[in-house]
Amino acid sequence: MLRDPAIVISGGTGFLGRYLVDAFLGAGYRVGVLCRASSPREVLDGQEVTFFEADIESATACRLALASARESLGDFQMVHNAALVSYRECDREALRRTNVDGVRNVWAACAEVGVRRGVHVSSVVAVGTSPAGQRIDEEHPFDGHALGVEYVDTKWAGEQIALGDHGSMEVVVVNPGAIFGPVEATSNTARFLIGMAQGRIGRLAPPGGMAAVGVWDCAEGVRLALERGKTGRRYILAESNPSSRELFALVGELLEGRDPVWCTVPGPLWSLLCLAVGLTARVREPAMTTPQAMRMLGVRFCQDAARARTELGWNPKPLRGVLSDTIRILRERGILPR
Repeated sequence: MLRDPAIVISGGTGFLGRYLVDAFLGAGYRVGVLCRASSPREVLDGQEVTFFEADIESATACRLALASARESLGDFQMVHNAALVSYRECDREALRRTNVDGVRNVWAACAEVGVRRGVHVSSVVAVGTSPAGQRIDEEHPFDGHALGVEYVDTKWAGEQIALGDHGSMEVVVVNPGAIFGPVEATSNTARFLIGMAQGRIGRLAPPGGMAAVGVWDCAEGVRLALERGKTGRRYILAESNPSSRELFALVGELLEGRDPVWCTVPGPLWSLLCLAVGLTARVREPAMTTPQAMRMLGVRFCQDAARARTELGWNPKPLRGVLSDTIRILRERGILPR
């Protein structure tokens, strides 16, 4: 580690980004945040950070911003966390500009200004799927292209860029699962929990499942990867792998003290529902239950985080505790009903 460590975090005003700022400040780093002019910088009020302005879709803006960071902070390390998450067909080009071109621009700028080491925040979707519910690790052959989901394809493509040749710069990749933690009412996670609390979601469970992790533990895993991760390696950050039915049942128990799930929709029937949604979306694409989102809900992601636990010393909190804390905090904020 650098003697007087400094870090620049892209996407530092976003959901995970704010916790990354906390994690690195708590570990004694001087922190810079790379963000757009329109980013909500007020979410970091009271934090001792320096902002560097750039839209990562612009290679020139990235070079200028990181050159400024070098002048301000001296030698620094990089966490590239900024990304676009969307399952809407209309966001296809935006996903590619952010998750592929943006990745190329950031790491090229880092190499140009002499960054020695960094972490690229990818996703478990770039590792692969688990059709039979088997746990897979970082060496699993990628099979996500078959899903026809632009977010999956762009996260995989961006990861390949991050793992490419950047001269003497060392890059480590982390692959977080679905991240749970306190968020705004407009986030997908909050909408899910609100829908569960109101009984609009959870009666019928999709046939898929997810790798899951708490936002606090995800941020800590990124820090550990920077400090202890092996160059060119990937580290899955997933505490557990609940099926959709198991997740719905757990959230229902924590919210209402009961299991709200009637049944799990069989795979063939779910495929028919996806087809129907796809036909409807040709007229008007919904904001949430898009065809790509529906396909993702029918897929099982089951990941093995043994490498992160062993090599990084990562020890995440069980999902039950993460969800319990999240629900409590969102109730205190008035986002969830008590």
